[in-house]
Amino acid sequence: MGQSGPLETDSSVSPAAQFIIDEANRFTDNKPVYILCQGAITNVAMALRTCPQIKDKIIIVWIGTHGIQNIGRPVPFREFNAGNDVTAANEVLQSGASIWLIPSDVYTTINVTLAELKVKVEPYGKIGHHLYHNMIDYNLSDRAGWTQGESWSLGDSPAIAVAINPGCGKFITAPAPFVNEDTASVENPKAPEIRIYTSVDSRFILEDFFAKLKLFFGN
Repeated sequence: MGQSGPLETDSSVSPAAQFIIDEANRFTDNKPVYILCQGAITNVAMALRTCPQIKDKIIIVWIGTHGIQNIGRPVPFREFNAGNDVTAANEVLQSGASIWLIPSDVYTTINVTLAELKVKVEPYGKIGHHLYHNMIDYNLSDRAGWTQGESWSLGDSPAIAVAINPGCGKFITAPAPFVNEDTASVENPKAPEIRIYTSVDSRFILEDFFAKLKLFFGN
């Protein structure tokens, strides 16, 4: 169980934050613990706030922020993951930990059609059926006015992609941005340098997902 809300409303150390601390401290072979973050980064921020020394033992892969490509421009939309806890976002970005940031202009490129999901996901076991129909049901609901008709962006997938193969996309090394309350990124030249992905091979991760479904749940 993670933090019950943003850092400003929950100062306790959640089981999720404690788990991160324990895992980071459990290994002594100098190999980093990878933490894949596909939402608000509050749990990681609390872990770093509680035990700052783990920053040298982890690599944080985060789907979040508008990165640095849109600095100086109006935000295209309120970035969901950073926007859920802006304080946590900035604490992690400024922590000095190793961060692989996958911003909105990259994670929104993982596009797939519902027809392809019908063919490559739905037939493969209970999990394939569940994933496909759960998405279709949501896509047809009143809450899904922001979706794009017959397509879907599987925007959390790049975290898995770069964990499998860090070279499946292009990246730069630059000072971590500061995130404003409206989720706009601001230059912060004195910030620690982090890895910021500028592209990810969408077919690499999608085809890997489709292939594993077929391998493990095919007839």
